[in-house]
Amino acid sequence: MLPSQFGAATEQLLREISPDLLHMEQYMDFLRNRMFRQTLLTHANIKLDHALRPQAIESMYVTGNFTPTSPTTPDFTSTEPQQFTTPAKQTLTTQDPIMKSAMSILTDAWPAPVRFDHLLAAAQEKSQSPRSEDDAKNLATRLLNCYCATLLDLSLAPAPFVSTVSERPIASAYARYRGQLGTKVVNLKLEAVHLGEVSRIILTKLDGQHDRAALVEVAKSLVQANASEKALPESVDAYARAYVDQVLNAFARHAMLVG
Repeated sequence: MLPSQFGAATEQLLREISPDLLHMEQYMDFLRNRMFRQTLLTHANIKLDHALRPQAIESMYVTGNFTPTSPTTPDFTSTEPQQFTTPAKQTLTTQDPIMKSAMSILTDAWPAPVRFDHLLAAAQEKSQSPRSEDDAKNLATRLLNCYCATLLDLSLAPAPFVSTVSERPIASAYARYRGQLGTKVVNLKLEAVHLGEVSRIILTKLDGQHDRAALVEVAKSLVQANASEKALPESVDAYARAYVDQVLNAFARHAMLVG
């Protein structure tokens, strides 16, 4: 089935002119203006299943970032419709308490993924909904629809990064290496992240050998070295502590920390 934006007429036309699946995918690349093929390589004895079944979601990890559009905190126990938006400005409206709760839980965990069974259990508790044998199926179906609409991501493995900051934070070795070369680094989601000069230097120190106090001293020395006496903050210590806390949390949100 093609994405909904193409329409039934376009889907029917592609099926008529495509002799096989590979040709169909090539035409879809043209329609999407996708420059690079996304190919799954498997062993010859692996039988591929192209059907989109909600049950497959139940063995996966889910990642999502949603913000309620209403100014008040959503009522996760009611069936009142609630609209959410993603960083890409896509919107989704749902009245299902478990789905509303799941979106909140995913946002709290972001950028880390949440295993489906953990997500379901937490959403059931947050929504205070009566348990039903259909809860897993219904949530999996809604998450699959969101995935097809590019509202969230799915994976088969846990994240290779952490979303919290430890006392002696560790950034990925590749991020630290890129930080030594310049202000453009790559995180563990293969996204480019642009850093300021002070942030770049702090990143290179995240090898597990520096605690927060040591990182604050690094920030203090950088601030003092790069600012004139008149431009220095009133309290360099307080400024450096706040800056280090802010930048470490930013590194965690951008999937750059492994410990």
